[in-house]
Amino acid sequence: MGLVNYEEKAVWSDDGITFSHKVEGKSLENEAYAIKPEEAEQESMFGFIWPIHIPLMSPGSISLAMFQVLPTGPETTSERWDFYFTSTEPTDLERRFMDYIKTTLVKEDVALCEGVQRGLHSLGYEQGRFVVDREHPEFSEHHVHFFQKMVHDAMRAV
Repeated sequence: MGLVNYEEKAVWSDDGITFSHKVEGKSLENEAYAIKPEEAEQESMFGFIWPIHIPLMSPGSISLAMFQVLPTGPETTSERWDFYFTSTEPTDLERRFMDYIKTTLVKEDVALCEGVQRGLHSLGYEQGRFVVDREHPEFSEHHVHFFQKMVHDAMRAV
């Protein structure tokens, strides 16, 4: 999408119940939303706080989006988004950021998750291994492995 630069710029960290993934901004002119030079907060941070919170900071203004994944059944979830800005009323850039989240990012994520769920129910699915490469988090699935291990450990404790 051109908004963030994953190529050798991603930094992963975790402490056992949270993780974060920090990425540099890529371009003021990008497919997501244009950023003016005076608005340019260039780093992005994506994280996870067990069990359901996902903070997101994206290039543009200083802001925080808090995404909650709320299970509604064994194979269904509901989402909740909250946006926090330093201004009382969202600026034009902050509105572009929220619009991008709502109209593009959420739709892409939902389509990916629904596709994975269909694949899990297909006859062709076999349990596979994750690609876990902490040195190259831009290509790694260690965050998925991390989450699934947390769920597994929590279910065993019950």
